[in-house]
Amino acid sequence: MGKFTVEEVNLMCVFEGQDRKGMIADIKNVIPHIQDSEMLELAGQVLGKLENMSDEEFAGGYWNRQRKYRKWCWYYSTRNDIIF
Repeated sequence: MGKFTVEEVNLMCVFEGQDRKGMIADIKNVIPHIQDSEMLELAGQVLGKLENMSDEEFAGGYWNRQRKYRKWCWYYSTRNDIIF
């Protein structure tokens, strides 16, 4: 499994899913609504990586080590003065 890029982790931070299958479902549900070609490509990259890893890798591997970063994403996504 390849590591997630910063951009991929940022996209994953948008979704609340705590498990791999939930995040895959969330991303697939939003893809029809994405109008930006670069964002659509990014979503495809994330899906590819998520689909090629096991639940165990997701829960205990790279994504789990991003907890501190995910808290940072949450903090900044709740601030009104920052626009994503």
